[in-house]
Order: sequence, then structure tokens, then C-alpha cells
Amino acid sequence: MFKIEYYPAKYSFFWESIFCKGFLGKYIGTFDWLILEEPQHLLGFVLFRSLKKKALKVSGIIHTNNYFYYTQKLPSFLADILFWKDCTVIKKNTHDFLYLSSYYPQIKGALVCNVHGVLPVLFDLQKPTLNKAYFIGKLIWEKGFEELMENLDYSDVRQIDIFGSGELRNEISAAFIQKEIKADFKGPVFHPKELKDHKIFINCSRSEVLCSTTAEAIAMGKFVLIPKHQSNEFFYQFKNCLVYDSKESFKSNLQYALNEEPDQQSSNLKALSWEAATDHLLKNFCIKKIGNEYGICNDPDRTDNRSH
Repeated sequence: MFKIEYYPAKYSFFWESIFCKGFLGKYIGTFDWLILEEPQHLLGFVLFRSLKKKALKVSGIIHTNNYFYYTQKLPSFLADILFWKDCTVIKKNTHDFLYLSSYYPQIKGALVCNVHGVLPVLFDLQKPTLNKAYFIGKLIWEKGFEELMENLDYSDVRQIDIFGSGELRNEISAAFIQKEIKADFKGPVFHPKELKDHKIFINCSRSEVLCSTTAEAIAMGKFVLIPKHQSNEFFYQFKNCLVYDSKESFKSNLQYALNEEPDQQSSNLKALSWEAATDHLLKNFCIKKIGNEYGICNDPDRTDNRSH
């Protein structure tokens, strides 16, 4: 049985995040296995209580590089204090926890593995028809817009479509105009079909732990142009992934993408599926199938993916 339950929460404009009102444990029952997505958000600033009594096993998955955003908003010593708070909350409330990539200030004992998949429909939206580039994401500077503009300017490519919304749209749009780059701001995307015709996805952001929009673009058979960075290492295995480490390599990769056609026969695209993600989740958190049921076990092989 699939059941959705809600807990009271509030939105913080300063942190641009949603936090539970009070302690999450008051609003949930008990389980065999409890997975907390973003435990540092779900538990907020509750440092002296724990969810470990709510399940035989509590696992955490960290998607967001909070430390990066702390350093953008706050002095370094405050950023370090908040990161300590996050570490305390995560370790106090989980038996094990996982990052989607190695791009996160490492907490001893953390697992590192991508356990996210993409919508199955994306695999049916291959064969792009427009020789154009796009970016999709929240319209804030942390998403790499400054680097994007500098690289496009250096490459003499003066056009890109931007999908997404955000309070800094006008400010970012003005910056593109100043660089004499035609950026067509198309607003939010409500269905993947709106992106199916573009051939090239450019993502200069270095703020994510792992960027889901890059995975989605690869699944749709597009070229993806991304920086050489820890958060992008998972994507290097795909033929249509073009990695740059300088303005010169950005320019040469973009010209290649404009002049060539992306590969549509990649056999390893299944690595982007939810089936593969679920297998990784169960393996890393030591959940094994025994007959027709799943059980919690201790697997020494898991230590291969631990940080030290």
C-alpha cells in the first residue's frame, strides 16, 4: 500500500528552504527501514533528539551541497558552524548515509554513490532536431551563469535558450544583454517534451552534489557540455558527455557538438534508470533480497564506497 502523509513545515526566505515545525519524529510511525532524503533539512536545528528509535535501520541521502550555499551567504566561520550542525544532525539520526557524488565536505563513514534515476519517458525523447543549446535550472547566480556567459563570449556563440524561473531573472538577463549574448528566457518547463528538440545541454554549475538535469539530458540523447568537476564524475562514462577544463576546451567541445550528431545507441543509458538506482540503493545500504522478501544485513563490501 502506498500512503502519503504530511507534516507541518515552514518556508525560510533566508535559507530558501522548508523546515519541519518541531521534531519530525512526532509525525511519523515506526518502520523496518526509514530513508531520510536530506536529513539536514528534515531535522533542521533539532540537535538533541534522534529518529533512530523509529526504525531498525535509518538511512540518509544527501542531495544538496549546503556548505556551498552557506559560504555564499555567510562568513566562513558561520558556514563552518552550520556545517558542523548538519554533520551532527545527520550522524545523530541515521545509521548510515550517502552522498550522490564525492563533491561534498566529507563526513567520516559516508557512502558515495548515485542512487537517482530519470523518468522512463525521457528515453523515448531522443533524436533532437534543433541545432541549439539550452540550460535549465533556477535563475540564481550559483547555477553557473557567470561562467556560462564568459565561455559563450569566448566561443563566439551568441545564443542560448534558458529554461527555469527565479527572482534574479531580470538581473541575469541584463548581464547576458551586456555581453551581447541572446538569451531567450522561456520560463519553467512543465513537460520533458518541451526540451526534446534541443541538441546541446550546457551546464556550467559547480554547486550541485549531482545535477539531475544533466542526467535527464543524457537520457534524451543530447550532447551535454559540463566542467571537469567532482559533481560530474558519474557522467564521464557516457559518449555524449563533453567535459571542459578551460575556455579553450569549452569552445572546441561546443563547436564539435554543433557540427556533429549525438550518439543515440549508447548501451549504458540503463545506468540512468530508476531500476539501476534502486539496485545501487539496496547494495550500498546493505538491503538484500532473501526469497520474496528483503532483509537488512551487514555487507563488508560496502566499505569500498565509504569516505575516510
